[in-house]
Amino acid sequence: MPSVSVIIPVYRAEKFIVRSVTSLFAQTFTDWEAIIVSDDKFDYQKFLAKHNITDKRLRFGSTGKVGSGPSNARNIALDMAKSNIIATLDADDTFDKRKLAMTVPMAEKYGMVVSNIRVIDDETNEKLQNLHYSTLTRVIKYNELLAITSYTHSTIVFKKPKKTIYYTDKVNYCEDLLFMSQIYDHSSRCFYFRHKLHNYYLHKDSLCQVQDSYKNFSRDRSLLISMLKKHEVHIKNKTTRDMLISFLQAGYEINKKYGREVFSYERYLIELKKYCTFLPISSRLKFNTTTHP
Repeated sequence: MPSVSVIIPVYRAEKFIVRSVTSLFAQTFTDWEAIIVSDDKFDYQKFLAKHNITDKRLRFGSTGKVGSGPSNARNIALDMAKSNIIATLDADDTFDKRKLAMTVPMAEKYGMVVSNIRVIDDETNEKLQNLHYSTLTRVIKYNELLAITSYTHSTIVFKKPKKTIYYTDKVNYCEDLLFMSQIYDHSSRCFYFRHKLHNYYLHKDSLCQVQDSYKNFSRDRSLLISMLKKHEVHIKNKTTRDMLISFLQAGYEINKKYGREVFSYERYLIELKKYCTFLPISSRLKFNTTTHP
């Protein structure tokens, strides 16, 4: 049995999948499997083979549909996973070569791991400044987890609960935030690495970059808030649930206030702090330009 199962939902990912999978072969930790689940009926196994990428650690599945959503693909991958340690990887992102070696042992010990990220311009390959709540490598609380992952919520490594927690398929946006929160609620702790162990690529085809995505974010945030208030989503810790509701409500209000207006991520976090006073991002709000690797 592999030590970790990397789940990768794929939808129209021909431009990115070779890069993503190649980052797995570069890992210093080799006891992994990757489960690539197609949500577009495309044969990614054949596609990768044409690029001379074949490996018994690569496994393939399909939703049998086109565009049913990343949650559906991830849930199928979760059911296929042979390991009880799960690492999430989007098809357009990559892992730093140290990621699995550093995070898998900590996921086994603490139940959940997140790390700093490296933001990269997909077209130029330029490393971009990313505003980030900066803290030391250590165990963190939920409010810190929200601050740390304000940019992306899909980079976690976690120990699978005995009763599998699944991604909700009722929304297409913020589903990874909800899932991350449910895993934290189950584990009650999370270990954070200040090291940049995940490469997050910005490109025009990203779900958050499509036209009028702010409307979709607002719609789905509103739906998630309703689900949480009605206890349709199981989060047993009331403080965690209330923080998540406030965090989603803040995003909704910011979208409502600014609409499609483009503004800096720094300004976004300043606005966020107005609604979520529990977030530790006031005096420490700054561009993360640390030389820490």
